[in-house]
Amino acid sequence: MDQTLTMNEIKERFDSEWVLVGAPEWDADGQFVRGTILFHSKSRDEVDEQDMALAPVSAAIIFTGELPEDAAVVL
Repeated sequence: MDQTLTMNEIKERFDSEWVLVGAPEWDADGQFVRGTILFHSKSRDEVDEQDMALAPVSAAIIFTGELPEDAAVVL
């Protein structure tokens, strides 16, 4: 799946999924703007496995749903 999509397009296509994005682009405020879709899944573990297997030079993992209140986010 070698498509470059904006954040809005990613949210529309992959609702409540984890998305591995290659060559992510960020705006001046550090917000994700767009990137190349490398893999997506409802399972974070599957996305992590693909991240390790593909070993992209530059990547980000994005969740397109609502995180539970008790979720911890590590940057």
